Amino acid sequence: MLVSHRELHSPELGARYVNHMLLHSRFRVLINERSGIIEDETLLFPSFGRRLGVERSELIVCLAGKLRVRRPGFEAVLRPGEWLGENRGSGWYFRRDTSSIALILEWEPGLIGTRHIPQAASGKLPANTFAAVRQVATTLSVTRDEMPTVAPLLRQLLCLLRAEGLPFDDVEEGALIEEVPERMRTLCRTVDAALSSPKGQPMMIDLQEATGRSRLPILSDLQEFNARYSFNAGGWRDVVQRWRMTNGMFLMSAPGATTEAVAARLGYSSPAALCHAFAKRGLPSPGALRETLLRLG
Repeated sequence: MLVSHRELHSPELGARYVNHMLLHSRFRVLINERSGIIEDETLLFPSFGRRLGVERSELIVCLAGKLRVRRPGFEAVLRPGEWLGENRGSGWYFRRDTSSIALILEWEPGLIGTRHIPQAASGKLPANTFAAVRQVATTLSVTRDEMPTVAPLLRQLLCLLRAEGLPFDDVEEGALIEEVPERMRTLCRTVDAALSSPKGQPMMIDLQEATGRSRLPILSDLQEFNARYSFNAGGWRDVVQRWRMTNGMFLMSAPGATTEAVAARLGYSSPAALCHAFAKRGLPSPGALRETLLRLG
C-alpha cells in the first residue's frame, strides 16, 4: 500500500486542489479537497476519458460542503454525512462550486468487501458515526507514510462503515498491508513532488535526477504504477498533461483569475501557450472558462 499526496495551492486566488490517496492493487481510498474553484470534468471527458479496467464499486461520502454527483440521466446532491454508491465504469463525475471534501472508497470484490454496493444506493451516517469517520479521514489526509499508522486507521474506517450496513468485510490490519517494491515508493514520492511543485512544469529530467535512474526504466515503472493502481493516465507526458490541463481549467474558474497568472503558475511559457494548450484539447479559451463552467452548473 502506498500513500500519495498531490496538491496545487494558489494563495493569491484562494484556490486549493488536493488529492490524497491510499493506493492498493485491489482498492483505493481517496480524500479530495477543493476550495475556491469550480470543479466540473464534463469538458475534459472528450480529451482524456477514463479507462474502465476491472469493475469496481465506489462509495462516496461527503465530509464537508456540498457535492453534486452526476452521470448521464442522474444527479445526486450530497451534504455532510450523506453517502452514495457508484460504479467506476458509470461515467460519474463531481460538480463542485463551493468548498468541499469528499471521501471515496473504490474496490473490486475480494479483499475489503466481497460485495458490490448497488449503484445509486444512498443514505446518511448517524451523527456519531459521521464524526468518527471524519476524524479518521482527517488523520489519514495528513499522513504521508504508510507505516505504522495507515493500516489501523483504514481498518477502523472500514469497521465504522460496516457497522452502518455498508458492504465491507472485517479485515485484519496485516491483510491491508501490501508489499511494494522500493522503486515504486520512490517513483510515487517523486511524481507527487513534481506535480505539486510551485514551478508547475515537471519534466522527465526531474524524475531522473530524483530517482537516479534513466528515462526508459522510469517510463516502464510509471506504466506499471498506473496499471497497478488503476490510474487513467499512461506515460509521463499524459500524466503531466492531465494534471496541468485539469488544474489550468479549474484555476481559471476562480474569481479574478487571469490567463497571465495561471499560465505562470502552471509553467507555461506565455499566456498564448496556455491558450494554445486549451484549444488543442478542444476547450474554450481560458478567459471564457469561468463563464462556461457557470453555465454548466
